[in-house]
Amino acid sequence: MNNDKISSLPKRLKEILELKKINQKELSELSGIRASSISDWINNKYEAKQDKIYMLSKALDVSPAWLMGFDVDIDNHKKNEVTFVGRANVMKTYRYIDDKASAGQHLTIDGKQNYSSLSVPDSMLGKYANEDVLFMHIIGDSMDKIIPDGSLIGILEFNSNLDIKNGDIVVFNNNYNYSVKRYYKDEAKNRIIFRPESTNPVYTDIIYDLEYENVNIIGKVIMYNVTLS
Repeated sequence: MNNDKISSLPKRLKEILELKKINQKELSELSGIRASSISDWINNKYEAKQDKIYMLSKALDVSPAWLMGFDVDIDNHKKNEVTFVGRANVMKTYRYIDDKASAGQHLTIDGKQNYSSLSVPDSMLGKYANEDVLFMHIIGDSMDKIIPDGSLIGILEFNSNLDIKNGDIVVFNNNYNYSVKRYYKDEAKNRIIFRPESTNPVYTDIIYDLEYENVNIIGKVIMYNVTLS
């Protein structure tokens, strides 16, 4: 596969809109991105962020790498690893959960999860660039002091090598009800606390006994466009 960049996002957007015979307003409705932002990208007023490029590629059913102008197949269903020439920046394919995690009320998703794929540059993940990371979008405002509604988040899956510490932001589920909150382990009172970080006072702590078996921590949130410490 040739990894050279032979085009650009504005040119590819114009090309695919013409090919699929849809306009910017229709693309806005398909992708959930404001029409004014799409217009700005097409007119090269500013660059689209990686998560927005993925949202566009998903709406248009094309490869994110192709949309960015790389010499790769347009097919969204082929996995690619792309090197940014001159920037030593590798795009790798990661698992993406199509269902959105809840940063508000619990969200139920199917336990038999089928993953899609998402191409992400190593520079976006820093030290966390590895196969144990998966991605999903979040909905809700219970974490909006830190993570805005609709953000793409990267999750380092929980395993024996990952030490979840008090104050970490985690994705957890209770019988497949997925949520994003800050984690605190209160051993003195034998409980786990999942705490919101919201501008909306309606959200309060979610508390479980340590012995409660139906709570499962999926992993630690490490980024939402930028890497979290």
